[in-house]
Order: sequence, then C-alpha cells, then structure tokens
Amino acid sequence: MRIDLSPTSWGRVVVVTAAGTAFFIAVAFFVDSFNFPSLSPQALLWAKLTDLFLPLVLGGSFLFFLMWKMRQLAITQKELSVIAATDSLTAVFNRGAFSMLVEAYLDQARDQTVADAGALLIVDADHFKSINDRLGHDCGDQALRLI
Repeated sequence: MRIDLSPTSWGRVVVVTAAGTAFFIAVAFFVDSFNFPSLSPQALLWAKLTDLFLPLVLGGSFLFFLMWKMRQLAITQKELSVIAATDSLTAVFNRGAFSMLVEAYLDQARDQTVADAGALLIVDADHFKSINDRLGHDCGDQALRLI
C-alpha cells in the first residue's frame, strides 16, 4: 500500500506529524542524555517520561495543526486555480487558461521529432451581443451553455 503524500492528502499530515514528533522526541532524549548518568533511578524515570511525553503532546499537536492548515491552504489554492482558469457560466477554460494550454501544447509538439496528429476547434460566437440585447441575458446565457 502506498501513502498519498500530495499537499492535499491526509497521508502527508499523518506522516509529517509522526516523523516530526519522533524527531522531537529523539532530540529531547539526546539533549537530556548528558544528564542521565548523574540522576537517581527515580529522577531518571521522570526525565525519560518527560523526554517522551512533552514532545509527544506539544510537538505532535503543533505539527498536526501546522500540517492541517497547510493541507487546507493547498486545497483552497487548488480550488482558486480552477475558479481562475474557468468561466463560471460555461465551465470551460477562459481565454488566459486556454491560451496557456495551447502554448504549452504547441511547445511540446515543436520538441517532438515525430508529429502527432491533432486538431483545434475554436468557436467564435459573432454578434452575440445582439442576442443579449434582443432576447435578454438569460437567453444569452442559455445559448452560451448550448454552444
């Protein structure tokens, strides 16, 4: 089984939280280990418990919160990218996104030694303003969806 580590996945949140918490615990034990030889058995037990539970509670919850917020940001950024690239009425690419996609495709086609077949269809709704003026914007919106 493979864990999804993409910025929008819960797998990334869990893995980074677990790995980061383990790292914090290891650092706490390493730093405190220099004091271990001079501690009594009771104090050594308390030191080890502190080295375990303090990073576990504080570091784990901090990392979880941080990664959860980063996941929310990634999801929101993805949603905003879709909104910015598509027309809200027709749900097709807007002019900027379409131009960028065509340029990327043409650049890729230029780099290939063997040309793939391809086609491009552009629909230009001439005199569309007259439909809106004559029949109203609701009819114009419906016509755009049909196109």
